[in-house]
Amino acid sequence: PENLLYKKLFREEFFFVTHKSVDIAVREGIASDKIILLEEGNCINESIEGICNIHQEKNAFSATSIEVVKAMIAINNGYGILPKLALTTEQKNFNIKAFKPSKYREVGVCYRKNFGDKDLISEFLQMVRI
Repeated sequence: PENLLYKKLFREEFFFVTHKSVDIAVREGIASDKIILLEEGNCINESIEGICNIHQEKNAFSATSIEVVKAMIAINNGYGILPKLALTTEQKNFNIKAFKPSKYREVGVCYRKNFGDKDLISEFLQMVRI
């Protein structure tokens, strides 16, 4: 809407993630029904569906959070497509593969044009830039 401003913060890379014992090609894994998506309406699904041309209907299981996706992968019960910031821990349990070419989502912040404290917005943007 015209009453909002948007500031891009950074691009975050996506990775194809399986249990450490699974060695499957990214393309084959994406085509399988083992991809775990988040519940319908979660904005990260839109990015994943766009990247992989997969849709919610194909998958029997929908997770409530990225942490649930990671837990399911950790017990070898599916594959995930996760953003880089979700992979800061537990990497020893996962087989992580990059997309070629790389796939990203844009992360930004929206705020009202008439927000009163412009200095606060500037400080916040400086703090969260990666």
